[in-house]
Amino acid sequence: MLAISGKRFTKEVTLRGSVSEADRDRMTFELQPVYGDKVSGPIPEQHLDTVIEAFNGYRDGIRVLVQGVGRHDRQNRLLSLESIEHINPLDPLDVPAQLDDLRNLKDGWYDGYGKAPSHEGLDWLAHKFMLEYPDTLPRPYIYPTPEGGVQMEWSIGVYDVSLELDISKQTGDWHNLNMRTIEADTRTLRLADSSDWDWLNAEIGRLTESSE
Repeated sequence: MLAISGKRFTKEVTLRGSVSEADRDRMTFELQPVYGDKVSGPIPEQHLDTVIEAFNGYRDGIRVLVQGVGRHDRQNRLLSLESIEHINPLDPLDVPAQLDDLRNLKDGWYDGYGKAPSHEGLDWLAHKFMLEYPDTLPRPYIYPTPEGGVQMEWSIGVYDVSLELDISKQTGDWHNLNMRTIEADTRTLRLADSSDWDWLNAEIGRLTESSE
């Protein structure tokens, strides 16, 4: 949905962030997105408890997913939230939120060297992960690599699993180490290809089942 009025317009938005302020009397709140400037919006009555709980957990890193309509300027900068449709608590390992964290990095972040991941590459990875990776599987921890890539890590029972992604080439180097036997296996995945995501999902599922 897109509505234009004067020099501003409204459109649907999805934001992940923390509730930094909440005003019960005015029924408004402020959201600090994981990446981007703080915005304010109305609190729908049915979501008041969720907003207050998120505000109380602000210092503990509690985050929410907000879906609604935002008002933007002509440069497409989000000015405020005009209306809210849904506010839901986020899993601490929500992958798009973790990837949004990496958008705050600048070149030189790692002892003056590290390259910041490209936003286009992070967009691709967030979209592809949401499209290909089932919600039923454990989510990974996500870290930047000094080369401008992304590393996903899973700790599944005795298995120490990592996937180092080159987001410019859309490939990933899989490494799985059995901490008990010290046996390891590796594989290069072409993550533009859904069949390689199928292999990844099956392997994470197999390791999870064997560790239960």
